Amino acid sequence: MVRGVFVPREAAGLFDALDRARRGDVGALETWNREARPLVVAALRRYGLDADAAEDVTQETVLAAMDSLDRGKPARDDASWLSTVSTRKARRELRRRNRLLLGEADADRMSGGGGRGGWP
Repeated sequence: MVRGVFVPREAAGLFDALDRARRGDVGALETWNREARPLVVAALRRYGLDADAAEDVTQETVLAAMDSLDRGKPARDDASWLSTVSTRKARRELRRRNRLLLGEADADRMSGGGGRGGWP
C-alpha cells in the first residue's frame, strides 16, 4: 500500500482560489474544482479509496482548508498541505471502513454464518 496520498503540484492553488472566492471571484473556486479537484480525487483513489469515499475526503479537505483560512493559517505549500491533510482523512476513512467490515464479520460469526459454526 502507498504510504501517503501524493497530490501533484498541479493541484496547488486551493488556498488562493478560496481566498479569491471569498472576495467575490466565484470563478476561482470553479476553476480549481474543474482543473485540480480531479487530481486530488485520483490521488485518493490510488491510495485505496473508492470513488464515493475519495469525493467525500476531497470535500472534507476543502472544508479543512477553509477552516485554516478562517484561522488565518493558510498553507505555504498547497500541494504538501493537501497531501498531508488528505492522507490523514483517507486513513481515518479506511480505518472506519475496516471497523465496519470487522464488525460485520464478527456479527456473521456470532450468528453462525460464514461456515465457521459460530464462536470457537
